[in-house]
Amino acid sequence: MAFFKTIDILKRDNAQVLIKIVSEQGEMTIGKKADGLRVTVGCKIEIKGEEVEVTEDRFDEIVEELKDHCLNVKGSPPRLDVNGQWIAITQFFKDPRFVPKAKDKNTPDVRDKEFQQRQEKSLVEVINQWSQPVKVDNFKYKLTRAIQAPEIGPHGKENLVDVVVWDEHNFSYNVSCKMSHAADLGSGGIAGLQRTVPDLVEKLFYQVKIDLYGLGFQEGNLYNIQHIPTFLYSIPYTYAYRMFQGSPEVGGPIDYLYIGPDKVEFKDNRLNGNFIPVEKYAKKKPYYLRLRKRNVFNNEVKINFTKKNSYGLPCIYTSGAGDFAAARFVVDDRVPPKAIVRQL
Repeated sequence: MAFFKTIDILKRDNAQVLIKIVSEQGEMTIGKKADGLRVTVGCKIEIKGEEVEVTEDRFDEIVEELKDHCLNVKGSPPRLDVNGQWIAITQFFKDPRFVPKAKDKNTPDVRDKEFQQRQEKSLVEVINQWSQPVKVDNFKYKLTRAIQAPEIGPHGKENLVDVVVWDEHNFSYNVSCKMSHAADLGSGGIAGLQRTVPDLVEKLFYQVKIDLYGLGFQEGNLYNIQHIPTFLYSIPYTYAYRMFQGSPEVGGPIDYLYIGPDKVEFKDNRLNGNFIPVEKYAKKKPYYLRLRKRNVFNNEVKINFTKKNSYGLPCIYTSGAGDFAAARFVVDDRVPPKAIVRQL
């Protein structure tokens, strides 16, 4: 998690959650992390430059005004009252109240995240229940114990390392837990790629621009997302290895990936999943960077290489009157029907 973005208010029921916090004069955190400054917000919110007091009879109306502001007003986020000082919503930490809940389980990202959390906890519990060191495939020495790694890495994003295991000689190994067909196979997102394979990122954005322009899509024009094909970019092995391994700056390096069910079991002296060395995992199959359209309004995106995203890279797609970034790259090992595949 991190700072709020204006677009976060438009997701799920976040607008209602925020207005409820304001109406109850609840607590929020100023800063990028959960350990930031905890404050009590006032019963007013600034929307479109006007101070609005949240009352029960106007609750739904204010929610809609807030959404309209976030969708249509550029460069001026809503502000909250903290002891008489107006602070932009983008200066607050996006805490768990504003992220997907269990009711959203049909989205791949949420399913995968819940699966992974169960898997991590289960793997640690199983290993720590062993009464003596156990030989596990692909490890030179027997394993003895395990812990879950911190959720947030040094780069302020989700950690690449999920579990750390130790062998009988007290050597430690960083493990990334994955399901067989995750919505995103990992690598730390664009923030991670910029640190581990910056030259690949440069090639990627250059190639995307050539591909979109080559198909007749023009800078600044709006297009229905159904008319824009899905692009996948094949990742050479040397880059795939560096991506999956990561680096200390993004919460790595990774030594092994653990692939298996979310409920880890140990029967007949074997785990029901597999530890795969990262160098073997990178060679296991072809991997792709898939360009996804996300946070799209009215099923339309603008081709926008002019505006930069929070990583200083071209947005590629933007959506809504606020020109919100609407593109995301994920690592995938599957090629959807009718997708356009390119080499990097």
